[in-house]
Amino acid sequence: MSISDLSAAAGVSRGRISEIEQGSANPSFETLWRLGKALDIPIGAFFAGPEPEVAMVVRGDARKRLVLPHDDLEYELLTPNLQRSLEVFLFRVPPGFDNSHSPISHAGEECVHVIKGSLIVHVGDSRFELTGGDTITYDAPTPHYVINRSAKTVEALAAVTPPSF
Repeated sequence: MSISDLSAAAGVSRGRISEIEQGSANPSFETLWRLGKALDIPIGAFFAGPEPEVAMVVRGDARKRLVLPHDDLEYELLTPNLQRSLEVFLFRVPPGFDNSHSPISHAGEECVHVIKGSLIVHVGDSRFELTGGDTITYDAPTPHYVINRSAKTVEALAAVTPPSF
């Protein structure tokens, strides 16, 4: 695929793609998401490293982490990789976070369990307020986003099938 084709498919400028390719720019999460969708690959493929042949255990001190500095979001992959049919990750949502400006949609089903804090989850036209111990499951092709209106970081667990990160 040419840079022009990728640019058109992802809605990211050719110049930006070229800068990312040359290592002179750091893409935002949204840019990576768009590029991944255009390339039909999960966003986690951009961060994949070599995997052991048999990976079943993920040690607490060896989790793959992704921190999005622009949004202060933090993800920790709890499954060994994204090559199987299930993806589970721990994520932390900082106070005041709101990604309503760019709802997410992807194939499959998603389940989010709030461990600590209070999180507003929008799925399509529905709004749900979840607190510690609450869980929501929804069809992931429906546009969805989260809001943390509290002054504390929310900690939640998500399971996604098939992996989309």
